[in-house]
Amino acid sequence: MSFFRKLFGCKGKGIKRQPPSTEMNDALQKLRSTEQLLREKRGVLEKNIKKEQATVKKNVNKNKQVSLNALNRKKCYEKQLSQNDSMLSTVIKQQSTLEIENTKNIVVDVLSSTSSAVKKANQNVNIDDIHNMVDDIATSQEFSQEISEAICNPARLETDEDEEKLLQKELKNLELAKFEEQVGNEY
Repeated sequence: MSFFRKLFGCKGKGIKRQPPSTEMNDALQKLRSTEQLLREKRGVLEKNIKKEQATVKKNVNKNKQVSLNALNRKKCYEKQLSQNDSMLSTVIKQQSTLEIENTKNIVVDVLSSTSSAVKKANQNVNIDDIHNMVDDIATSQEFSQEISEAICNPARLETDEDEEKLLQKELKNLELAKFEEQVGNEY
């Protein structure tokens, strides 16, 4: 854990990150200007190579020494172009890496601020209060349901007593019918 604190410059428990540093922005700007310079140099070298190629073709039959000198300069320019392309590739990779790191820093900053906002939002929340609130809501819903049933069935008590009496009479009638059937089967 301390390795990460040292690496990311954190002290204590909370992550306190600074916005993308001016160093990073300066480095990105320098890389962009270096990339531009190398691209311009590449264009000049390619132009010089074409020029020396034309000199070689022009003097190949007339003046061999001029052609050889132009060929040597052309090879020198090609070598410089190769080195320039290697440097350009390295600069582009560094620029890409720095931009990725910049993006990572921004994401970490957003996650950090989000985390602290969630902590602040949950700071005043007590789980017991939430359980009490849920219980109160359930009680209110039960009470509301009882009121709704009372309104919809105002004569519910009378109906329940009448239904109970009817069921008892029906049960007695069934018992009598079964008894009569048994007695009828015996005789």
